[in-house]
Amino acid sequence: MSNRVAAMVSLFLLAATGCSRSHSSGGAGGAVEQPWSHAWSGDPNGWWTSWKLEKAPFPEGTRFEFETIEMDGSRGTSAWVARSPTPGPGGMFWIEFTGDDGSSQRLIAPPPLPSSAGPILSRNEKLVSVTTPAGTFLAGRLWRSDRYGDIHYETDEWLAPGISFPVQTWSRPVSEKQLYDPPLEGSIPSGTRLRRLIRMQKP
Repeated sequence: MSNRVAAMVSLFLLAATGCSRSHSSGGAGGAVEQPWSHAWSGDPNGWWTSWKLEKAPFPEGTRFEFETIEMDGSRGTSAWVARSPTPGPGGMFWIEFTGDDGSSQRLIAPPPLPSSAGPILSRNEKLVSVTTPAGTFLAGRLWRSDRYGDIHYETDEWLAPGISFPVQTWSRPVSEKQLYDPPLEGSIPSGTRLRRLIRMQKP
């Protein structure tokens, strides 16, 4: 009888040790970004819960230049210059932008998130690092499902709190798992689309 009790105690201790190791393995190391991951939109610690600014993110006259590479490989650029940042409610700023073509638009910083009536579709709970030709930014990585013809796509947008535009937008077929991130430079694979900030110049 004593041998049986000793064996049961040993099995219990081994099980407890295994549970402890399994739980601890999901600690700080879980902050590494995993491809095609999804954050829980109800997370009280998600980056979107403190989406506000305490001061104007950039001075009047700051110029933002973007490059767009279309699915057929064609390229185009656009540029916008910030005018008259105005404080708004809830830690946001209204900013007028004038384009090189003479057009204008009024945006806010931080950039708007999807409607509060729906879920926040984010890849990660925390802000992640994204590098474009304009530099490296901390940004929230949002995603959405798209469809072009018969092909299912996912489009990711990286939103930096201090920039009114997405710093990068990347569309690719869901089936192409190796295309989780766009290439840092050069051409992009056929059938994908990339828009990114390539220059940010302060006055």
